Amino acid sequence: MTAGATGDHAVVLARGTSSRMGRPKGLVTLPGDGSTFLQRIVALYRRSGIPVTVVTLPAVVSSYRAVLAATGGAGVVAAPAGGDTARTLLAGWQSFDSATERIERIWAHPVDLPLVKQATLPLLAAAAREHPGRIVRPVYAGTPGHPVLVPVGVLEILAAHPECADDKLQSFFTRGTAAGWFPDVVAVAVADAGVSSDFDTPADLRRYERREDP
Repeated sequence: MTAGATGDHAVVLARGTSSRMGRPKGLVTLPGDGSTFLQRIVALYRRSGIPVTVVTLPAVVSSYRAVLAATGGAGVVAAPAGGDTARTLLAGWQSFDSATERIERIWAHPVDLPLVKQATLPLLAAAAREHPGRIVRPVYAGTPGHPVLVPVGVLEILAAHPECADDKLQSFFTRGTAAGWFPDVVAVAVADAGVSSDFDTPADLRRYERREDP
């Protein structure tokens, strides 16, 4: 049984400059693993039957398409620099063809989180079905993580308030719940450190190689 349902679509948030890592994060590999971050994340959703779109900067599009060419399973779209993660998510949603795709929920997954476990996706999908119209977010050991399931209704609110697109997702969620635009976020406790284990710098990769917490 797949984690997702008709109407689910994953958006990989990969529009950052990766200045601290020194190279596009989607092309980074974990020590001892030949798959790039991008390939690992796309495979995660493909195994659950969820289509994927990658949103990145124009200069990186060709490199990301090339690394995914062998495995397929994802579209890559360009969005100009500026704004924050909320704008990236909005760009991914607006790239869909509303005439042919019935999108109900977006799985927002930052490209620097390659360690999310497959078993986590069905837990989040179940919570989304139990709480339709609400944002669903995993929490590991008290720390909120990703992927975040965002209903289309919330994205419509984001599109109606362009200034919010310059926020991080957490800032937008906080602003939206405080303003009463949508209900509080549903937190799902998971036994998966990967939901909050992001890789920002080469030092994070070295810590992983030593099997320390990134």
